[in-house]
Amino acid sequence: MKGQTFSLSIITLLLFVIAAHFVGLKTVFTVLAVGVALVALLVLLTVAVAAFSAWLKYRKERRR
Repeated sequence: MKGQTFSLSIITLLLFVIAAHFVGLKTVFTVLAVGVALVALLVLLTVAVAAFSAWLKYRKERRR
């Protein structure tokens, strides 16, 4: 498993270098930043939905 992760990181690094060569480092970092921001938003949205659903369940249980 450790070897797999290592090779995956090498492939990612290689893709990063190739992309930086073709489109420029600034563009690659911008795309990376946007990707990280989207993932963070997705995580926040998931947590918010889970919290809302738990709150609704709690309210329903309290009414009984």
